[in-house]
Amino acid sequence: MMTGKKRRKTGARGSKLRNDVTMEGKALNRKKNNTSRKNMKNKNRDAKKTDLGNKFFVYGRNIVEEALIHSAKYIEKIYFSSKKKKNQKGIEDLAISKGLRPEYIDDDEIAEFISENDAQGCIAVFNKFAYRDIDDALRLADIRGEKPLVLVLDRIEDPRNLGAIIRTARCAGVHGIIIAKDRAAGITPTVAKVSEGAIFSIPCIMVTNLAAALKDLKQRGFWVYAADANGDSCFEQEFGGSVALVLGNEGKGISKLCLNESDYKVSIPMVNDFDSLNVSVAAGILMYEIVRKNNRF
Repeated sequence: MMTGKKRRKTGARGSKLRNDVTMEGKALNRKKNNTSRKNMKNKNRDAKKTDLGNKFFVYGRNIVEEALIHSAKYIEKIYFSSKKKKNQKGIEDLAISKGLRPEYIDDDEIAEFISENDAQGCIAVFNKFAYRDIDDALRLADIRGEKPLVLVLDRIEDPRNLGAIIRTARCAGVHGIIIAKDRAAGITPTVAKVSEGAIFSIPCIMVTNLAAALKDLKQRGFWVYAADANGDSCFEQEFGGSVALVLGNEGKGISKLCLNESDYKVSIPMVNDFDSLNVSVAAGILMYEIVRKNNRF
């Protein structure tokens, strides 16, 4: 009897031990599986982040919508928040109508893609930004039945200045923006954000030689106006015909080569010789004075 009891007792202990080992093993397996899934998730996130690293992308509802309307053929991927955001469905439907297949990711993953917390639940990814050429600007002017107006930006360095200029240019009806390839800001996600997506609806043209580009414009019948503190008041100019407006670097102004190619130098009158207008503000004043003189509005 004692032996039987011992056996039964031992058996109970053995059974409990086996159960404990089994439960511990399952717990370890679950922990291992969770760790594996977490590592895989992080790996997938890193892979997606790497994919965006060398690509051009834009974010925010208005900007992504502009991209879909004007440049959908250049979009490689489009991401949306898995948590439905306000007004998201309309952009999703637009993406699908353009032949794109939306991919859904969580907000934490979106936060890894961009430094700012204003993606508004959508990101459009391109291989690179599609720059245009001067003929695209001329076609746009022809479609509108207007004399061409283009901006020539000489070494604008601050992306936010560039974005603000492009946004105002879109509002003023400018037909093209010419920027330098070197020693200047190019089209970046920040420029896209500040421009509110105007980079997609107005031809942005990148050239290696601005002086040569100005010569080409003059051969096409443009009058070149350079914004210069020593120029005549912009309010006294007629700004007739096809106009190319040159704006210079934030600190150094317009280069001598570009000044030499200009037909006129124009300035914005200021009180008590206070000459510290931001270049994007100066650009806005001059653009609207040009379109006002040409009865655009």
